[in-house]
Amino acid sequence: MLCGYKFSDLVTQYNELGFIDIHRTCTVNLQYVFSVGDVEIHLDDGIVLPLSRRKRKKILEKFLKIVCEVTKC
Repeated sequence: MLCGYKFSDLVTQYNELGFIDIHRTCTVNLQYVFSVGDVEIHLDDGIVLPLSRRKRKKILEKFLKIVCEVTKC
């Protein structure tokens, strides 16, 4: 049950599980991110989510790290 939790507390808890905060009301699992644009993130199932411009650099770095681990760059 999620009643009584602050969103920021949930973000902190889920960050440890591979999720990342992409917008003030949205977190995603980085394993399902297909691409990172300037103001949106595309998931591998076609869903497009808003991306905070302030958080873009950090998210892009983490996304590229995962891509390099998978492709063994």
